[in-house]
Amino acid sequence: MSKIDQGVMDALRDILPESRWANEGGGVSVEWQGDEVVVNYSGMYEAPGITHDQVGRVRDLFGGTDVRLNRDAISTSGCESCDYGSDYGHLIYVVGPTRNLPGRNP
Repeated sequence: MSKIDQGVMDALRDILPESRWANEGGGVSVEWQGDEVVVNYSGMYEAPGITHDQVGRVRDLFGGTDVRLNRDAISTSGCESCDYGSDYGHLIYVVGPTRNLPGRNP
């Protein structure tokens, strides 16, 4: 994962609140893939809820021209008996980002 400004991460966490299990795994992370910014939004035990408004706000944060949501793209089971350590969530692809780019800002 490339470095991203703490202020941008704070803004992103305001848009995509972390679950109560975030300190145990999951949460919000950002990486650069090709010409897209990819936001990983996940939580332990179950995928966090996500709305079209939140996805649009993520696009706007990065100045994207388009956005795609891959719901439930993240699905990693945890412990066989209690699911501790699991990770479930979504990937948000911001197409054509123009600002707040991980590892690419001056």
